[in-house]
Amino acid sequence: ANWRGAARRAAAVIARAARRRVRAGGPLAKGRDALPLVEWRARVAELRDLAGGRCEVCGVRPGPQPHHIKKRSAGGGDDLENLVWLDHTCHRRTDAPYAAGRLVFAPRAAGGWVWHVLRGPDKWTAAPTGESGEISR
Repeated sequence: ANWRGAARRAAAVIARAARRRVRAGGPLAKGRDALPLVEWRARVAELRDLAGGRCEVCGVRPGPQPHHIKKRSAGGGDDLENLVWLDHTCHRRTDAPYAAGRLVFAPRAAGGWVWHVLRGPDKWTAAPTGESGEISR
């Protein structure tokens, strides 16, 4: 139980250092390329304008947030080609269990992205549900 307290204290020290770094204009994350906060906010505003403020998947609901198609932890960047504008519902579907229907993206040969909803007991047997579309800007 003593290690839990030490882990919490270490996490708090890291969080304080991150807040100081961001306030000083540094990147949001260390260890991989990231835009400084001011540039990230400008990129998000540009993406929102490109999407017309609507979710780029369903097109119905206003999209309040960007989504990295290739996760930053997997080497994806903050460039517009790796970002889509999604509403909360569609964004939740990008990490949903396959049994519930997971939203996945694949690059198009002509540029842009194709999205599909896959459903199945696991990712190895999941199949397209017929919900799909294209994102091209």
